[in-house]
Amino acid sequence: MITPTPAPTAPPGTPAEQLAQNIATYQQLAEDLSVTISQIEVIQRQIDGLSQLLAAQRAKTGRIAAAAYQQERSGTLNAVLTAPSNEVALQRLLLLTGVALIHQEEMDRLGQETARYEAVQRTLEALRQQQRSQQQALIAQRIKIDQLRQPRR
Repeated sequence: MITPTPAPTAPPGTPAEQLAQNIATYQQLAEDLSVTISQIEVIQRQIDGLSQLLAAQRAKTGRIAAAAYQQERSGTLNAVLTAPSNEVALQRLLLLTGVALIHQEEMDRLGQETARYEAVQRTLEALRQQQRSQQQALIAQRIKIDQLRQPRR
């Protein structure tokens, strides 16, 4: 069995080449950081809009829950017992079923909007963590550049 021989490591370049490479790396890191900051701004605007949408959906769901609670006493049983005929009772039950379906759709929509909001929040947090890492890498790269620029003693 033949084992590959590792390639010899190239000697480091001249100080000017090292400096140029570190400056290029720094510039790339700065560009990446700029892109991340732009992405964070876009996501933050999305979060703001979703927050308003979620608040409105929560209020709507709250009103539905309150109305359902108040109407519970006079719900299905009352619709049937007070109906003058079987046809009227059936119409009332169909109406109540339709209203219940609409209420369920609103509750489902709240769940969907909440899940969407939470997903965007996780994305925002991941981008903020990426931003912190990029800032640290940028600082480290800047320190390398400063050290390469200092005259050797």
